[in-house]
Amino acid sequence: MLPNLVRAHFLQGAFFEKDLARLHGQEAATLDPSTHWEIRNISGRVWVQNASVDVADLLATNGVLHIISQVLLPPRADVPGVQGLLQQLDLVPAFSLFRDLLQHHRLVPQIEAATAYTIFVPTNHSLEAQGNSSRLDADTVRHHVILGEALSMEALGKGGHRNSLLGPAHWIVFYNHSGQPEVNHVPLEGPMLEAPGRSLIGLSGVLTVGSSRCLHSHAEALREKCVNCTRKFRCTQGYQLQDTPRKSCVYRSGFSFARGCSYTCAKKIQVPDCCPGFFGTLCEPCPGGLGGVCSGHGQCQDRFLGSGECRCHEGFHGTACEMCELGRYGPNCTGVCDCAHGLCQEGLQGDGSCVCNVGWQGLRCDQKIASPQCPRKCDPNANCVQDSAGAPTCVCAAGYSGSGTFCSEVDPCAHGHGGCSPHANCTKVAPGQRTCTCQDGYTGDGELCQEINSCLIHHGGCHIHAECIPTGPQQNNGGCSPYAMCKSTGDGQRTCTCDTAHTVGDGLTCRTRVGLELQKDKHASFFSLHLLEYKELKGDGPFTIFVPHASLMSNLSQDELARIRAHRQLVFRYHVIGCRRLRSEDLLEQGYATALSGHTLRFSEREGSIYLNDFARVVSSDHEAVNGILHFIDRVLLPPEALHWEPGDAPVLRRNVTAAAQSFGYKIVSSLLKMAGLLPLLRDPSHRPFTMLWPTDTALQALPLERQAWLYHEDHRDKLAAILRGHIIRNVEALASDLPNLGPLRTMHGTPISFSCSRMRPGELMVGEDDAHIVQRHLPFEGGLAYGIDQLLEPPGLGARCDRFETRALRLNICSICGLEPPCPQGSQEQGRPEACWRLSSKFWTYPSLHSLGLRNVWVQPNLWGRPQTLGRGCHRNCVTTTWKPSCCPGHYGSECQACPGGPNSPCSDHGVCMDGMSGSGQCLCRSGFVGTACELCAPGAFGPHCQACLCTVHGRCDEGLGGSGSCFCDEGWTGPRCEVQLELQPVCTPPCAPEAVCRAGNSCECSLGYEGDGRMCTVADLCQDGHGGCSEHANCSQVGTVVICTCLPNYEGDGWSCRARNPCTDGHRGGCSEHADCLSTGLNTRRCECHAGYVGDGLQCLEESEPPVDRCLGQPPPCHSDAVCTDLHFQEKRAGVFHLQATSGPYGLNFSEAEAACEAQGAVLASFPQLSAAQQLGFHLCLMGWLANGSAAHPVVFPTADCGSGRVGIVSLGARKNLSERWDAYCFRVQDVACQCRDGFVGDGISMCNGKLLDVLAATANFSTFYGMLLGYANATQRGLDFLDFLQDELTYKTLFVPVNEGFVDNMTLSGPDLELHASNTTFLSANASQGKLLLAHSGLSLIISDVGPDNSSWAPVVSVATVPPCWHWPSLWGLTLVSLQAPGTVVVSHVIMWDIMAFNGIIHALASPLLAPPQPWAVLAPEAPPVAAGVGAVLAAGALLGLVAGALYLRTRGKPTGFGFSAFQAEDDADDDFSPWQEGTNPTLVSVPNPIFGSHDAFCEPFDDSLLEEDFPDTQRILTVK
Repeated sequence: MLPNLVRAHFLQGAFFEKDLARLHGQEAATLDPSTHWEIRNISGRVWVQNASVDVADLLATNGVLHIISQVLLPPRADVPGVQGLLQQLDLVPAFSLFRDLLQHHRLVPQIEAATAYTIFVPTNHSLEAQGNSSRLDADTVRHHVILGEALSMEALGKGGHRNSLLGPAHWIVFYNHSGQPEVNHVPLEGPMLEAPGRSLIGLSGVLTVGSSRCLHSHAEALREKCVNCTRKFRCTQGYQLQDTPRKSCVYRSGFSFARGCSYTCAKKIQVPDCCPGFFGTLCEPCPGGLGGVCSGHGQCQDRFLGSGECRCHEGFHGTACEMCELGRYGPNCTGVCDCAHGLCQEGLQGDGSCVCNVGWQGLRCDQKIASPQCPRKCDPNANCVQDSAGAPTCVCAAGYSGSGTFCSEVDPCAHGHGGCSPHANCTKVAPGQRTCTCQDGYTGDGELCQEINSCLIHHGGCHIHAECIPTGPQQNNGGCSPYAMCKSTGDGQRTCTCDTAHTVGDGLTCRTRVGLELQKDKHASFFSLHLLEYKELKGDGPFTIFVPHASLMSNLSQDELARIRAHRQLVFRYHVIGCRRLRSEDLLEQGYATALSGHTLRFSEREGSIYLNDFARVVSSDHEAVNGILHFIDRVLLPPEALHWEPGDAPVLRRNVTAAAQSFGYKIVSSLLKMAGLLPLLRDPSHRPFTMLWPTDTALQALPLERQAWLYHEDHRDKLAAILRGHIIRNVEALASDLPNLGPLRTMHGTPISFSCSRMRPGELMVGEDDAHIVQRHLPFEGGLAYGIDQLLEPPGLGARCDRFETRALRLNICSICGLEPPCPQGSQEQGRPEACWRLSSKFWTYPSLHSLGLRNVWVQPNLWGRPQTLGRGCHRNCVTTTWKPSCCPGHYGSECQACPGGPNSPCSDHGVCMDGMSGSGQCLCRSGFVGTACELCAPGAFGPHCQACLCTVHGRCDEGLGGSGSCFCDEGWTGPRCEVQLELQPVCTPPCAPEAVCRAGNSCECSLGYEGDGRMCTVADLCQDGHGGCSEHANCSQVGTVVICTCLPNYEGDGWSCRARNPCTDGHRGGCSEHADCLSTGLNTRRCECHAGYVGDGLQCLEESEPPVDRCLGQPPPCHSDAVCTDLHFQEKRAGVFHLQATSGPYGLNFSEAEAACEAQGAVLASFPQLSAAQQLGFHLCLMGWLANGSAAHPVVFPTADCGSGRVGIVSLGARKNLSERWDAYCFRVQDVACQCRDGFVGDGISMCNGKLLDVLAATANFSTFYGMLLGYANATQRGLDFLDFLQDELTYKTLFVPVNEGFVDNMTLSGPDLELHASNTTFLSANASQGKLLLAHSGLSLIISDVGPDNSSWAPVVSVATVPPCWHWPSLWGLTLVSLQAPGTVVVSHVIMWDIMAFNGIIHALASPLLAPPQPWAVLAPEAPPVAAGVGAVLAAGALLGLVAGALYLRTRGKPTGFGFSAFQAEDDADDDFSPWQEGTNPTLVSVPNPIFGSHDAFCEPFDDSLLEEDFPDTQRILTVK
């Protein structure tokens, strides 16, 4: 069977999901020839037989995959050994009709393909009773089938529900009523067949298809992901990216966090809900009957969360609105009964006629029967009236029946249960009258009683994640409210107590929050349907709501309804007052209140009723709820905007913030936002939504002119932006209903802000405690919501500055010729015309006319030096400078210009004078009668709003204070307006008065001031409970006896009646900030310390800012030689030369002197405080104390932590230590700041010298240029010369080279090849080795010997005097050593080494005063020589001198300093075949440069080794060295 099962899961062909959807109702062939699956498309979802496609269109290289919800099983009839569905049904004859229906609608294959199934089979009897049983449609038959589960009787008894074959919108619900199982209220009947995987259960009726459940599309399973903003984001399969504003977020990136963007993915799902007309978790039908839902006379509270309650139309009544209200009649219940003394024939079938009581007659039973004239005696319960013919007759009175002569009571309960429900008790209460009362476990009006669904009350006590199934009638909570606790007290009595945590009431009626009550109360149905904005009433309130009574709204015109629809939110807010719970008596006492819309509501009384705006009447009042109170009114209130609305008016769309502010009348705010550069901030989606506070144009224009000038000046754009940021709250769009309960918020300036309810007018909102009034509400703009306020807020730390420009004249001591006055100095400007002055002028010379010179607008400064002068008239300009002079606005004080007590609008409460100004203290000097921090209280013995003096004598106490009346409470035995009259007789009271009362005449007792009671018993009034005792909302209220004590909260200061946020910057210690920092108040007892310019730190410690170290190796001139590697030790270490040092024994092992010595051992000294600060600013962070140069111990902190510097940043110092033997670590400062090291291939100290190879030194030393030129000529002329040059260039052997200086070549002296080679030795010879008789072997094969005799450097030639050395030369101590020939063949004498030990990378150089000459050879010892290198050297030197002079001039022009040497460059011609022939063989380039000396410059001889001419000055020479 398994292969067939697998084949049955393959369709023939590649079908995508959309292809399958098109096959709805068709069968698709599989690879198993005997199996075909029915394809269905239900609500956009594809089903294959009984399995749904959950994941579609998974592509493969040879087809398409779909994931389905379950395994597809072939029909059981096709499987040998398994009994099919039809065979099972054949076993029960009572199921035969339904069997035929299953076969007729071709449902058998689909059912048998399921893994399991349950079928509720209507018996033949129930189908025959239905009539036309064979005509049941396919959907009705499917509604009896459940796939995927074989249910047992035990499972049915537990209750629950399942989806029928029609889908999730059609439930089969199981009930267990008194042990009798039911399915959709149809009892079970007949046999039950159970087998593995299948159950057939008999039913006594047919299940109705009526769909009680509907599916609603709902976005669920929202997922948010934070990723890099630059990364393309995709949602996982099954989810879609939501088009929502991008929000900023933080995500983890490795071991750190990065700022990213948040994306939202949502999955659309079908959420089941009850269809209209059904309610509750099981989607039970609403009360109705033949007339439909609510009998067609009302609206059912349906859907999943509905209660099933019918809210009846006007005139109708009852659980299902199935009857007329009491006193109404007719099919529409529009008739109103008018029987004075009788019973009205009321109700749907009534005609409104009256049956009169005994003794009354007439159509309205309003005529008393005076003298009956009936021929026969009437029954006592009958009336004698005239019949239609005018004859007198006896007619039984109302509630009786009979012939008239005999009448008996009518018992309405005796027939048809009195019309009451079968689940009700019918009770006769009077003749012909009865009441119907639902039995326990049922609810309704008695005529219609339904089972109480206990699942609708507290979820039936089930767990929140459990499904509650009603199992039958339950008790009705003892008649208590469903939200109350019913507690039996015995003897059939009980108490009802509301759940105080969530409800209020007397137990019989418990009300929840106003939002829920408005949806539950049928009288508020119009409000709920047309006005209610539930989200605005979710807060704690409290709210006062005026609800149009639903029964009185039937007369609203279409125009009124259109206005309501167009302004729904506004009209709703116009009916709600926030901040206060106003009972009916409070309405009249207050007189006015402010609605949530911002409009004013006025209350008045007329004819015993309360009216709103003299328009709407309160018809029912004081319906308490948890967070408010409801009053029902008879009219809908329309605000002015709705009254002036025209049907053609287009809705106002949200505009950008500046356009919106402009349109709402806040033009100045609109321009200020642009001026302050805040528009990019307001466009940033990461901050949205905003709540903004816009000062009105009137408020801004009322600012002092000085403050306007200061605030709007371009110099103060940053201050303006800061103040405006103090009016912006980010990431919240606060509604007026929520503002007072939001608590402290933070503005974009970083300062706290809060909102409160006004203590003056109910519903009015304030910013802070009394900082500003909100005068306009709910001003929408693109990105948030704004509120209009009546003044500019003053964020802490910014204050109200009214700086003004001060103009000061500049005194110029220049008196010039009129018309030629010099201009005003920079930064000043001219004011008025030039003034006359006296000046000194030339006696013999005057300036020509400016017109003649064309210099009318040019100022020329005259030069009168050396000329006789005289006093004459002249002119000078009037120049002035303007500077800002700091000043506070009136009513503000201190360096921060904070508001005086009482607020900026009313400093000192307008009862005193504030010591304001920048030097003011902010103290209030109160007028007579007033006291308090803000002069807000009356002094003792004063009363009333003007604090006038009390007039009581010593025998009375005055009712004093701002709210006092000034009346005198007299001591016992005294009377009079001022307690000035003593009574003759002392009053006596029986029983005696309370100790807190006094006895008055007439045996009356009066409680003393501050007490409440009747005089016999007096209690202290809880003043703190009422209005917080008059204390500030930022104070604690306490009471001792009758005295209220107000104490400001810890973060506030004041007298308790007036409390303001404590400003730590005014504590006399600058808030703990550094002396080099500004202390800025940032709100409630908080401050920020900002270091001054030029200082750095956390504000508590500000150190002078050190310039970051610059790499000194980049300086000019560079500190190191050009061929050296320069390292700036301070720069490279990023510690500004500071390093930490510990003792070898470990931390904290050095006293002060040891620390100094340890630093010195490292070539450093102890660091100073500024040096350590500079290192800290570069990031040096270490939590180890170390000695500093001034004897203090400190350590640098960059990252604030509790265990390192106690959260401070900067230099944490213990101060100067008195005991220098304490042991700490050390912080050292490296003295040497630059390290110079010659590059590879060079030797020297790196600073003044970095020499390369021997030839490099020759090329770089100007005074060696002649010898160097001859070497190059030798190399160019012969192969031996080239080999010799290679020998000198070779770096594998270390050589000694004797180099004659340029001055040693006299009389056009030239050197031959052997002469040149005589100067070099492959033996290292240092000055330290110089001794008598030292022998060296020259490269030419001759020997050099050291001796202190011999006047010259030759053993064969006549004695040649050594060149005279100029007196400015300073030679080493070895000056005067002489190399002397021993007169032996092959030896040479060298004399006068003028400088020893010039280091090179591959040898050492000794400078000679004159060249060495090789002795003549008697036979050919050496190879044949080429002609002398410098034949005709005189001519060459002459040409070189000429070219050298030109090059030297150019060089001096560029270098800007003199030099004694120049160089001539000789470029070999490309076509010269006879020059330098050895070089023209192979690929070797031609030697192109020969440096030559310029003779005749005495200065040059003073610097024989002048380094001012370096390699870069000889580019050709550099090329030769590069070639070699």
